[in-house]
Amino acid sequence: MNSIETFQEAVGRYAGRVMKTRAGEPVWLTESRQEAAGRFLATGFPTEREELWRYTDLTPLLSIPFKPDVETDPKMVASLLKEVLEVPGARRMVFVNGRYQGEHSAPGAAKKGLRLENLASALRNGFTPSETDWEQSSLGRAFSDLNQALFEDGALVQVDRGVVVEEPIHLVFLSTNKGIPSESHTRNFIRMEEGSQATVVESHLGGPNQHFTNTLTQASLGPGAVLNHSRIQEESLFTGYSIGALAARLDKDSHLWSGLASLGGHKVRAEAVVRFLAPGAECELDGTFLSRCMQHVDCRTFVDHAVPGCKSRQDYKGVLDGRSTGVFEGRILVRENAQQTDARQSNKNLLMSQEAVAYSKPQLEIYANDVKCAHGSATGPVDPNALFYLRSRGINLPDARRTLVRGFVGEVLDRFKPEAWVEALKRRTRDWLIRPEDMNEKDS
Repeated sequence: MNSIETFQEAVGRYAGRVMKTRAGEPVWLTESRQEAAGRFLATGFPTEREELWRYTDLTPLLSIPFKPDVETDPKMVASLLKEVLEVPGARRMVFVNGRYQGEHSAPGAAKKGLRLENLASALRNGFTPSETDWEQSSLGRAFSDLNQALFEDGALVQVDRGVVVEEPIHLVFLSTNKGIPSESHTRNFIRMEEGSQATVVESHLGGPNQHFTNTLTQASLGPGAVLNHSRIQEESLFTGYSIGALAARLDKDSHLWSGLASLGGHKVRAEAVVRFLAPGAECELDGTFLSRCMQHVDCRTFVDHAVPGCKSRQDYKGVLDGRSTGVFEGRILVRENAQQTDARQSNKNLLMSQEAVAYSKPQLEIYANDVKCAHGSATGPVDPNALFYLRSRGINLPDARRTLVRGFVGEVLDRFKPEAWVEALKRRTRDWLIRPEDMNEKDS
């Protein structure tokens, strides 16, 4: 079967599901699902002929007949929970195969001005997203539409005006099944009203059997709001397929920091879309992706400077080993009236083997003249002079290599939030850096 037939067959498998109506849902949600389903069926899945997907072949993903609502493996759930990087003092919500699991969660005591609830429950209790809340990612539109048509649950984080949530909020998403390829589509809403502050951490882990996750997190920041958002992705190295997106809208003087740490997944797509709505807003996007074996990690960003006087900074670093591939494609759009924009973007990739491949495409699209904008990209192997220096100090080759990589990604990880969680995250990356071949490598 060729790739075109595979894509057509995949759309056919989803056709009945996306058009299915759900009893008891509000009319507006049913209509929204049907609109998304219609767009999906009309356009299908993106191919490598489309510019935004030119480096990512979806054929391996679409050739697997994933199923929803498969039986979970309780033992695997317990095992994965032990692998989760705990966030000290956090309010925790756990989702398994896209559905909330109260018995594994610890959302904490009620707090005035904070609404922390699973989305399925919130919708039953009258939560109605606005049209802007419901806006979808503009990069992976097919998967956004698929998410809209099929999502069952997710997290709602709503912080009222002027409220500061001291405890981090930890959203844990686990994928596990008893041998049948499983999939889940999850939707998260983060609403930050004027002057509010919160820290949200997403953890995504998967078991050893084939699984596909499609997660869309939408954040809306009111005037002066502050949101720190971290995402660590640790799906299965050989059987995990992950599509994840953050779509954020920033109002006057608000501040968004968002960090991505991608350590797992066989085929991964991670997107961040940020739109400025009023002057004075700032966003910082940090990312590090580590890939080995045959992994493929595709990171995309789009920052839309639609209004004057806003700042954005992006810093993505990739470490690629084995025969893995990594992609960074970032686009900054400065519209005609967006004067006094300050936008900077950087991508650096470290190649640990001769077979690893990195594609980097930073982009600036500027239609204003009073701006400060810069972008840069660099890809190459470990510095041989730095390796020689460490070897000359008596450090063996594997340890010298790991030392240099830790310093390379550490510059990004040091900015992750919350700070109490950063050391654990660094330890997890150090574990990743211990390659099997290093265990028997002789120091020659």
